[in-house]
Amino acid sequence: SGGLALRGALARLEDERRRRGGGRPRSDGLQWTQYGGGTGEAWVLAPEEGCDRTWAVLHFVGGFGIGSYPQLCYDALLRAVAASPQLGRGLVVIATPYDATSTLSHDELSRSCVDAYEAALKDARFADGSGATLAERRGRIAELKFGHSLGGKLLLLERLQQLKDGLWAENAAAPPRLPALAAVGFNNAPLSSSLSFVRDLVKTYGGTGPGGPGGGGDFASAAAAPVFELLQNLASSLGFDFTPSAEETEARLTDLVDAHLANAEARAGNGNGGLGAEAAAQA
Repeated sequence: SGGLALRGALARLEDERRRRGGGRPRSDGLQWTQYGGGTGEAWVLAPEEGCDRTWAVLHFVGGFGIGSYPQLCYDALLRAVAASPQLGRGLVVIATPYDATSTLSHDELSRSCVDAYEAALKDARFADGSGATLAERRGRIAELKFGHSLGGKLLLLERLQQLKDGLWAENAAAPPRLPALAAVGFNNAPLSSSLSFVRDLVKTYGGTGPGGPGGGGDFASAAAAPVFELLQNLASSLGFDFTPSAEETEARLTDLVDAHLANAEARAGNGNGGLGAEAAAQA
C-alpha cells in the first residue's frame, strides 16, 4: 500500500511536469523523450540536437518505488552525468521504469527493464541525417549499466541470465564483451526485512497528530504498526518472499563465478593463458 501511495504521488507530479511543458530542454540542452508505453516504457535523456556525438549509452534502473518515475526522481543525477564536460556530452541515458508492486518476481521485473531498453535502442535515432538508430551503431558505441538499490539487483539478474544462457560456452572463441555494470546502494533484502523497514518508517515519520513525527500521536501510524508486524511474521513463517530470494541470488552469483573461473583455468591449461586471464577478470 505504501508503494501504491508513492506511485500515486509521483504520478501527480508527472502530470504537473507535463502540464508545465516538462519535456522541453532546459539550460543544459538536454531533454527527456518517452518511448513505448506500458510494459515497454523507457525514458531517453539526450541533447536536444540528437545523438550525433554519442559515444556511450547508459542503461539506468532506479530503486523501489522511485524507479517507476526516473525522469522525476533521478533527473538531477542523470543530467549531471549526461551534461558532464568531462564526458563530452556524448553519453545518452536510457532509463527503464518498472512497477515493483506488480509482482514479487524480480526476474520478471528484470526482463521487463531489459526489453524496454532494447526497444528504446531501436527507436532512438541519430540526428546526423543518416536516420540510424542507437541499435544500428551497436558495437561502435560503449554500453554501460547503472542501478540504484533494487535496480542494481535487477541489472545483476540480467547479467547472471546472460552468463547462464551460454554466452561463455566452451566453444566460444573468446569471452563476450559485456557492458560494464555498477550498482549503488545495492538492495537484495528479503520481503520480511522490507516490511520491517516500512513499519519502522511509518512509526518514525507517520505521526501528524499531537506530538508530531515519532511522537505517537497519530492514530493511523499506531494502527499501521501491528499490521506491518503481522505481515512481516507471515512472510517469514510462510516463506512468502521475492524471487529470487536474497540467498538464491547470492547462490546464482557464486555458482556462475565458480564455473567461469574454472573455465578460465581450463582455457589457461590449454595454452590460451591470455584468454583465461581475461575470462577470469570478467567473471
